[in-house]
Amino acid sequence: MKKDFLFTSESVTEGHPDKLCDKISDAIVDRFLLQDPYAKIITECAVSTGIVFLAARFEPNANVDFTNIARQVIDKVGYDQPDFNGKTCSILTSLKALPTASIHNFAELDEQKLSDAEIEQITVRDQVTVFGFACNQTPTLMPLPIHLAHKLARQLSAVKLQKKLGYLSPDGKTQVGIEYRERKPYKIHSISIIASQK
Repeated sequence: MKKDFLFTSESVTEGHPDKLCDKISDAIVDRFLLQDPYAKIITECAVSTGIVFLAARFEPNANVDFTNIARQVIDKVGYDQPDFNGKTCSILTSLKALPTASIHNFAELDEQKLSDAEIEQITVRDQVTVFGFACNQTPTLMPLPIHLAHKLARQLSAVKLQKKLGYLSPDGKTQVGIEYRERKPYKIHSISIIASQK
């Protein structure tokens, strides 16, 4: 591994389309889990100007108002423009119950009661690629570039929510590049802040 290099990380605000979709999907999953800690739910979300598309597959034993949850999240994030807000945006849904056979294939397991060997035997049904590592560069144990990018994104969101800059929309992105020497942070190489306007 090189000793001297440049490492860049980015963070997005709550209103960035990717983050907004994640927040809506997470809120739906949370609502299912509140009703049943073992609920089986797969949900995806996409947004465009004035339109939200929700797709979900789930066990039919929960009562969840997908549309209302999406509207609440959009309002909470701060979208209030005429072309996109929680009250008037169109929400399209594609909802489907999981097949009964696949529901019964899921064992309701209490991981606290399982041995390490039993946990290792649980097969993976869904996979995800994750990048990251813990380190001592910051108090949050995150690498310095992402730590700083997150702090800038949080500040950008705070300025918007406190209405200090009334022209900001909820969508924003930050990027921080750090120059490393001898594998340690040496200096900030670059900072980018993209703040969308209403």
